[in-house]
Amino acid sequence: MGRHSLRKARYLPKVAAGAAPLAFVLAGQAAWAADLPIEHRHSGSLDRGLTQGSTDRPGENSSFLTGFLTAKSTDVITGKLPDGNTITAGTTNAGHADSSLKRREEWSLDPANAVAGVLSETDAHLATETEREDGVRLPNGVDLLSQHSEAPELHLTRTNLISAQGAHALSDLGATAGFTRSSGQAADLGDLGAVGTSSEQFAHGSFTGLLDLSQTGGTVTNGFDGAFNQAHAVGGHLGGLSTSIAGAQSGKLGYFGAFKGTLPGVVEGSETALGNSFNGDLGLEHVAAINANTATDLTGAAAVSQPLTGGPSTQQNAKIAQELGGSIGVLDQTPLAGGLRITGLPLEIQPQ
Repeated sequence: MGRHSLRKARYLPKVAAGAAPLAFVLAGQAAWAADLPIEHRHSGSLDRGLTQGSTDRPGENSSFLTGFLTAKSTDVITGKLPDGNTITAGTTNAGHADSSLKRREEWSLDPANAVAGVLSETDAHLATETEREDGVRLPNGVDLLSQHSEAPELHLTRTNLISAQGAHALSDLGATAGFTRSSGQAADLGDLGAVGTSSEQFAHGSFTGLLDLSQTGGTVTNGFDGAFNQAHAVGGHLGGLSTSIAGAQSGKLGYFGAFKGTLPGVVEGSETALGNSFNGDLGLEHVAAINANTATDLTGAAAVSQPLTGGPSTQQNAKIAQELGGSIGVLDQTPLAGGLRITGLPLEIQPQ
């Protein structure tokens, strides 16, 4: 998903605003446009492509199909007020999608010219990304901006193998999926200050499964893992007074399991992780600056081994860590900072 260049919400100013002023201006656009000289400009682009091909040779056959679609449209409305000032409102929508499907088959022959083995592979991929930006430029250096983007992705793979040698059969499946979302609102209030918010979410998951059989034994494995992250921030400054608050959460879950026809038999394992953080700042220029921050992390893992003979073997562990910190500075002097890190088990307390 990192192959496109659409901008993300994190490029927004660190401090700047809610969408309410922007929504008000856009909603009232028709009212002031009806009575004022206006200019409307529209531009757009559309690009698409499709490529396909195949190869057929003795013992092998393959084919592929790829395609993409890119679209963008921009609308800008400019109106002049009776006092000569100008108001400009604009909207941009952009999107991109690409997909691919690949297939390959390969077979081998024995001396008797009979099929001795067949290999089949399939790979499919789909990814999209959309983004919308709305902006308004008002008199006196006031700018408003709102942005939203989303990017889902899916990838599937499959491999099958059958071989007469050793009566070998294998099937391997894989799947991954991801989703990213970001949004932000900002307002530059000119000499007065600026305010803004931003939000980002990310989720990812994958699955694997393998079946491997032969005359000497067999193995079945499967596993999955998933992860998510999200972050939110709001901040602003008014004259010499500034403040910001940011929070983030994350999580991870994974599992792996295997069964083998020979020792060690069954093996299973899992892991989990959770995290949460907070950071806050408050300052008055050349007078005082205060910061407070916390972070919590929880991790855990477990593993089980079950031989074909004998009892199971189990391993487990868990750990939690808490960090507290802060700083304070006055009259532009070097801030005094400190904190604690608490972990367990066993319990440990460390000054920071």
